[in-house]
Amino acid sequence: MFSMLRSISKGWNEDLVRSSFSTDVAFLIISIPCTDNLISDYLVWHYDKWGSYSVKSGYRLGFSLALNPSFLGLSGSDSWWKYLWRTQIPVKVKLFLWRACHDWVHVYQNLVGIGVVMDSRCPICKGRHETNLHALWCCPMLKLIRVICQFMKGLKSEG
Repeated sequence: MFSMLRSISKGWNEDLVRSSFSTDVAFLIISIPCTDNLISDYLVWHYDKWGSYSVKSGYRLGFSLALNPSFLGLSGSDSWWKYLWRTQIPVKVKLFLWRACHDWVHVYQNLVGIGVVMDSRCPICKGRHETNLHALWCCPMLKLIRVICQFMKGLKSEG
């Protein structure tokens, strides 16, 4: 439809625009400058600075949504933190979650920032920078340990 609304002179076909839309909308359309440089539309994932979706950016979005009180169905006066403090889990777990969400866990990337260590690479897998996300979720060695723990838990419950 866009191409039909443009005239041969590369501007708007004002008669067609005015006859197709209300006066207010037609005025707004005509006020948009036309360009010869037509670029095709493409999808952009605005949660990533490069505009590309990745599992990492999807995880970060999910994590941020999980911290949103409305996502948990809590009222505006409540917060995720109030919900956390009311749960029946050990206080040390609550404090750890709070610190992890505020990036106050002493992972190597944070320790580099305060001059305690010089290298922010993960000391376990020696690969990526050790961020909270890496240390708590993405480190391949820790993933392996979680799998082994699940396996051992299964053996224990069978015996």
